[in-house]
Amino acid sequence: MFRRLKRLHRAYFSKPAGDRVLYRTAAKMPATSILEIGVGDGIRTQRLLKHVLTTPEVESIRYTGIDLFEMRDDESGIPLREAHRLLRQDGSRIQLVPGDPFTALARTANTLPDTDLVLISFDQDAESLARSWFYLPRMLHDKSIVLVESLVESKDAEGPIESTYQVMPREEIDQLATPTRMRRAA
Repeated sequence: MFRRLKRLHRAYFSKPAGDRVLYRTAAKMPATSILEIGVGDGIRTQRLLKHVLTTPEVESIRYTGIDLFEMRDDESGIPLREAHRLLRQDGSRIQLVPGDPFTALARTANTLPDTDLVLISFDQDAESLARSWFYLPRMLHDKSIVLVESLVESKDAEGPIESTYQVMPREEIDQLATPTRMRRAA
């Protein structure tokens, strides 16, 4: 009973409000294989893993986190060792891959088949992310969900900027994954 109440609280009343979409999406699937591009400080991920592991249908999770970790220019990230310690949960296999989206996925995409849920943080390098779309379709299955985080201004003019997640349609993913070839002038 307590677990169910905790799950309902996370899905509908937790802060930040933008993360509620993650909890509801992960509970509907249920997500047993998660890829996150941009771990950040790890708090959101820790809560998400706890949430998924309380789902009755889920016994274990395969989680892969791609992030720059110590290579970040700012202090917003978390060191690799600390991330591994923070995210380790009973019933989960954690794989943390240092690097930008393109180089990390180039190394790991073939080891991540049938990924249920992909989370892409707003703070990723645009060029690296654009090149990494090539690897994504081989990791997905028919029911996979890709959520892309974006920042939105608060409805209150003085309120903070909040994050929200949008589902990326499979057609758009396939289109982004198709390399564009430049035509040569005749």
